[in-house]
Amino acid sequence: MNYLMLGGDGKSYGPVSVETLGQWIKEGRLNAQTKLAPEGTTDWQAAGSFAELTGLFATPPAAEPAAPPCCCGGHDAGAPCCQPPAPGEIRLGECLSRSWELLKADPKMIIGGTAIVVLIPVLLGFIPVVGSIASMILNGVFMGGLYGFFLKKIRGESVAFEDVFAGFKVALVPLILAGLVSSVLTGLGLLLCLIPGIYLAVCWIFAIPLVMDRKLSFWDGMELSRKTISQNWFAFFLLGLVAGLVSLAGVLACVIGLFVTVPLSIGMIAYAYEDTFGKQA
Repeated sequence: MNYLMLGGDGKSYGPVSVETLGQWIKEGRLNAQTKLAPEGTTDWQAAGSFAELTGLFATPPAAEPAAPPCCCGGHDAGAPCCQPPAPGEIRLGECLSRSWELLKADPKMIIGGTAIVVLIPVLLGFIPVVGSIASMILNGVFMGGLYGFFLKKIRGESVAFEDVFAGFKVALVPLILAGLVSSVLTGLGLLLCLIPGIYLAVCWIFAIPLVMDRKLSFWDGMELSRKTISQNWFAFFLLGLVAGLVSLAGVLACVIGLFVTVPLSIGMIAYAYEDTFGKQA
């Protein structure tokens, strides 16, 4: 039997077969309350009242149980998200080339957003004492917003200039603590024996992006970054080294080149983060 369907606009559609109605139900075009009438009649009734259609509105199978809550939020220590993902191979050339393509695709947005984050702490530094302290405290927040900005661009999401300040809304306190604690401990490591400081600086490359992107506490972000990177530490050391050299190239290019090289280096790290964590999130 074929049926006519009464649409929300008051018009009738069809006649169509039961198979077509089943497809429309899957597409969300009609439900059990939608008015139907057998072909050749005007006897409009709810679709669910027709015996041969009731099977089409069967209750869907129960959803699979959700994964246990992440221990990074202070819950189940056995949850899969608590285990550091395998870092895999870091292809420095690909990270750099993809960062360059990202920059070329929207130079105004990326250079402008990066410049805002880099210049504000510099300007704060000109304010005696208070400005320097504020810059040190807020550095993690600014960098969190910048990484979030880059990750949105990488993932093809809509981005606006104000997104570089998203760290203030998303994770203000955790980003402050991640920036301060990692800087202080890295500084102590550099003062004590240099090598521990370098080791920690590399291990915490992804601490701020993790806090920003996964909404982790500052320590959970630092630990997940450290555990992941320590599995392939030298590869990430090279990543940081190359990113630093790329930024340094901007100084050699009459300083103004920093407006290009700093976004390039940030993009490299953001792509490495996405390759390491984003696909497994």
